[in-house]
Amino acid sequence: MIKKYIENTEEIQQRLTEMLMEDAREMCRYQRDIYMYIDDNGRASLEWYINVCGNSWLDDDHILLHRCKEHYEGIEDSIDGTAMLAEIINMTEAELVDRVCKDQEIDRDDLQYADCISWALWVYEDTIRAWYDECIEDARTDYEDQADEILRDFCCRSTDDALAADESLGEYAQIVWLFEI
Repeated sequence: MIKKYIENTEEIQQRLTEMLMEDAREMCRYQRDIYMYIDDNGRASLEWYINVCGNSWLDDDHILLHRCKEHYEGIEDSIDGTAMLAEIINMTEAELVDRVCKDQEIDRDDLQYADCISWALWVYEDTIRAWYDECIEDARTDYEDQADEILRDFCCRSTDDALAADESLGEYAQIVWLFEI
């Protein structure tokens, strides 16, 4: 087994963190994979790949580093009720209810949370998006930890694959790419 170290580990860790945060921000409703490419000098790069039906159709030298899950929720699922929504858009809860009832011509007794959130997303989309982006940024250390875990898992997985290849291929050596974490 030949062990080689990836030269730009910190850069890859930072890029992976940004990609994980981007995935959370965009809330893609389809599965995306993060592919890693490694050149002959041990420099790695990361690319997105839209995963159709769970299969890679690329015929190149990529390594599947991580598979992002589909997002079936939206920003509205991150907001816990009208009080929180009102705070995000700098209103009191009473002001929010009054504005929604007036703009949507809804009787107060018939008002539902869905009416408030859909109105707020229509009128205050940029404000709510900025709040959500800030929430993602506040969780940066969680995304950094997730990136570290993915890279550690990759190193363990590639070492295990190489050991299995060494056993089955006999004299043929398998290259194992490692990160210094």
